[in-house]
Amino acid sequence: MKALFLNCTLKGGDTTSHTEGLIRDILPHFDLLGVESEIVRIVDYNVSFGVTEDEGNGDEWPQIFEKVKESDIVVIGTPLWLGEKSSV
Repeated sequence: MKALFLNCTLKGGDTTSHTEGLIRDILPHFDLLGVESEIVRIVDYNVSFGVTEDEGNGDEWPQIFEKVKESDIVVIGTPLWLGEKSSV
């Protein structure tokens, strides 16, 4: 079984975010259940705005979307500010 965590923090690179911290707290529980897990930090990719599977011009969403389709579990992790989700 495969799980994909989409980390929608606004913080890029190696900067630790609270969202990633929460995701990393969950991983050991999935490991105990034999679930193979992967974290994808969306801001580290060039994801174009739009509503199609591929917005062209260097859009990297298609490679992330392939991981989504191959996963049994998809978890979207997003920070909240005053009740609003991340723009990512």
